[in-house]
Amino acid sequence: MAKGLEKHVELTRQIIGACYEVHNVLGPGLEERFYRDALVHELGLRGLGATREREFSVEYKGKSLGAHRVDIIVEETVLVELKAVTGKLLDVHVAQTISERHVSRLPVALLVNFGETSVQVRRLEDRGAS
Repeated sequence: MAKGLEKHVELTRQIIGACYEVHNVLGPGLEERFYRDALVHELGLRGLGATREREFSVEYKGKSLGAHRVDIIVEETVLVELKAVTGKLLDVHVAQTISERHVSRLPVALLVNFGETSVQVRRLEDRGAS
């Protein structure tokens, strides 16, 4: 684990626990928006601040290209990208989450899939963070 990211371990553990609770209650097969709203509510019940559909500016060589909306930001620290797909998470889902983490300038992201009988979670972090 990169130096400086240790402090995010407990927060991501709490977020993952909340994801399991949401999945246990709702089960698989719903639209992503239901999981997003339930997860924001569950995080609030656990005393964690969470913002849904937060926008970040996308820039290219000093030019603003517009805003990109991410699913959830927890405690202004962890980006949570949600999926509700059957099968395994694909490389394109991972790439999207890495790009969103880069645009948001946050050191840690969780990619969470609610579409299967068990929650799938990938933790993606900025290896150069300090």
